[in-house]
Amino acid sequence: MVPIFIANFSVIARLLSNLFKKKAFWKWPEEEEKAFQTLKQCLVSPPILKQADFSKPFLIRTDASNYALGAVLLQGEDKEEHPVEFVSRLLNPAERNYSTTRSSSCGLVLNKFRGYIDGASITVASDHQPLRWLMKLKSPTGRLARWALQLQSFNLNMEYIPGKSNLVADMLSRPACHEENELCEVCTVAIDVPSRSPKEIRDEQMKDEELVKIISCLEFPDKNVNYVN
Repeated sequence: MVPIFIANFSVIARLLSNLFKKKAFWKWPEEEEKAFQTLKQCLVSPPILKQADFSKPFLIRTDASNYALGAVLLQGEDKEEHPVEFVSRLLNPAERNYSTTRSSSCGLVLNKFRGYIDGASITVASDHQPLRWLMKLKSPTGRLARWALQLQSFNLNMEYIPGKSNLVADMLSRPACHEENELCEVCTVAIDVPSRSPKEIRDEQMKDEELVKIISCLEFPDKNVNYVN
């Protein structure tokens, strides 16, 4: 999962990856140490993934090159946008032959983000105009019909953006490593939970009218038949 946090991970980690090759001679001179320290610094440098806020709409930026696709799930507005999750993968030989690869990539990306966006309002921003055309096509057939049906299961608003403004997704769709791999995903959640004793938690719960009813029902079910029903 670490590569999804770091742009050009395979380039930075190339020397370290070589150490794991069969019959590789183990060494750790200055260049390997520099690569290791660079990777550690990248993990704590922007952009840092943030927890999703399901009360707010989602924005997806997606892009596809001739051999890969990538996307980022975002929340926020303009300069305050922050990433929730990144996805990217290489296209298989059959997918590379599609004349509408970018249209298919949108469906693949939406399925990977389904846990976040199912039932939510979503804006999909792409520099590929045919995506908007596909959504408005009246009588699609074959592969186009399957893709259109897949997209229609989401509450989508398609938005065109120039390629120069789609830098993050564009970068993800052009990974430095050209090895076949599965669609990668990473999700991080950071919650600051204060340390409290069981007694303190119970005392706080007893201040809530609804929780008091539930606790009473669980402790004395015979006396709370009406509430249970």
